[in-house]
Amino acid sequence: MVFLTPGHLTPAVGVFVDDGSGNSWLLKWEGAYNGYPTTGPDAPTDEWITENLLNANYWRIPQFVDGSWVGFGGCDEAGDPYDCFVFNRTLDDEWLDEFEVVGIEVGIGSGWDGTFLSYADYITINDTTFDFELDDLDPTSRMDCMNGDWEEFGFRNQGQCIRYVNTGQESR
Repeated sequence: MVFLTPGHLTPAVGVFVDDGSGNSWLLKWEGAYNGYPTTGPDAPTDEWITENLLNANYWRIPQFVDGSWVGFGGCDEAGDPYDCFVFNRTLDDEWLDEFEVVGIEVGIGSGWDGTFLSYADYITINDTTFDFELDDLDPTSRMDCMNGDWEEFGFRNQGQCIRYVNTGQESR
């Protein structure tokens, strides 16, 4: 069964850009500005969704402007000097020509008002795909083996997991 939710509760993606001379912005992609209605239960849940964000709509939040921290406080809908609340910016906007991507964040849209659990994986930028698999991790402390977490590492029981932490001997 697939449950549906309003578009402003879809995972949101932030792209941090910087021009190297004291100006940086967070460009924010949200489902609500990209075809997912905010008033109806139209955003799918409990399934992986593929979105191409390259030509999508973003809004921007200043970080540093002329070397001074501005942050979201610089966005005032009544007299916004940075046009933060223009929701149809794209990653190929001309003003971005002097900027480079310096970070990516994955979070939730601005309509969040409670508990929300979402995941993002296989994020591709240019020719690089970031796969956030944790399969190669091993426990590093006894606490990693507690409360059934030993199963996540592929051990048959908690004792085997703790033995691995103490001795490095593997028997899964």
